Amino acid sequence: MTHPVTRPPYAPRTDRVAPDRRTAPVEALLRLRAAAATEPGRLRVIGAVLAGLVLLTGALTAGEVAERAGAAHDALVSGAPPSADAARIHRSLAEADTTAAIGFLAGGDEPREVRERHEELIADVAGLLTAAASHPRPDAGPAAEAAERIDLLNRTLPVYTALVGTARADNRRGLPLGGAYLRYANSLMQEVMLPAAGELHALETERLRADLERASARPVAAPLVGAVTLLALVAAHRRHRRRTRRLLNPGLVAGAVAVTVLVGWALTSHAVSRTAFTAAVTENLVAVEAVNEAWAAVILARGDENLVLVARGSGGGYAESARRHLEELLGPEGTPGAGLLARAGELARDARGPERLASAREAVAAWRELNAGALRAEASGEYDRATRLVIGNPGEPEGSRGTAHTGTYARAAGEELRAALEAERERFDEVAGAGRAALRGPGEGAVPLALLGAAAVVLGIGRRLAEYR
Repeated sequence: MTHPVTRPPYAPRTDRVAPDRRTAPVEALLRLRAAAATEPGRLRVIGAVLAGLVLLTGALTAGEVAERAGAAHDALVSGAPPSADAARIHRSLAEADTTAAIGFLAGGDEPREVRERHEELIADVAGLLTAAASHPRPDAGPAAEAAERIDLLNRTLPVYTALVGTARADNRRGLPLGGAYLRYANSLMQEVMLPAAGELHALETERLRADLERASARPVAAPLVGAVTLLALVAAHRRHRRRTRRLLNPGLVAGAVAVTVLVGWALTSHAVSRTAFTAAVTENLVAVEAVNEAWAAVILARGDENLVLVARGSGGGYAESARRHLEELLGPEGTPGAGLLARAGELARDARGPERLASAREAVAAWRELNAGALRAEASGEYDRATRLVIGNPGEPEGSRGTAHTGTYARAAGEELRAALEAERERFDEVAGAGRAALRGPGEGAVPLALLGAAAVVLGIGRRLAEYR
């Protein structure tokens, strides 16, 4: 019979891992646990944790500020210019269509300045489309949709210019087919090109708005970690005071001050930039879009009233479209304070904006009266009189003030709207730029301030450790 082997209670355990067989992480953990059992060891752990929290606060603050500053950069450098260019493409296309009709109405002897203006507008659109197509864009989302609109406009612009060229050539030879080619070109412009340009502008503006909203997002991680860091520093300082009976540890106090300044600075900068970006989106950008919309309506109304005469008796649709655009600008007759121009004046953020928009409104009101007379003359067969009311005397430059015609007032309204748009864009850039500038300080100072705070904490703990030597 065999008996189990028993081990005396005082015999050493042989199932423990020999020291030479421990892995490096296990060895480090055991040493850390042993060190934490002593006050110097505990102080070293506390110092490491506090310094790490301070550095983490600085890193998160710098990261969040950099993210918002990057969104602001995208808005001002990569978002605002494409949005402005898209609006310019829309206006230039509409104005090119208008000048083509004006030149056609002048007969075979098309005014040189009208033709040069048309060619200038087409070249401007071509250059803007080339620049827009060269920007890198993702394969999905609004940016991809914008790329599709740009491609469509690039493909249809040569077709449109060829149709206008044919219409001009036939008009110089006195062939009635020229009017049909011009109306076909206008149909391509109204049904395909202008809607595509309008959608492109809407997409680019939405991208700009999204960038500004991203730039104004509230920070979360950095303030939260900063609050935890401050609580940890306060707790460490209370522990120091209980154990040493000393009122202050300069290093811990300096670390707490550094974290407080860092978090407070960042929160203040975010609040200032958020206010600026919010104003840029909800006020300045809205004002810019209101002026853009009014100016586009002026150009479209001008083009429609010219095409009424090009159609020679079959331009009822153009006449109705011209009336509709003028009503959009001024509101229904007998309703002062209505329409796109009044709305743009109310939304204007520039000091002279309301004055400019009021002047444009007066010009469009005079235009509407002359337009009504021109349409009545055209409907009654007085084609020459209707032509004089719309474009003035043959050979007279477009917009000349020598003879009262609708072009005089359309040009006056356009000049006021151009000045108003430039001023509103400057105000937008100023407000959004102030928001971007507010982020510059904490973005550059977060890491150095965190390093100073962490160094102060290490020195404060080191001074306490020196008492054990």
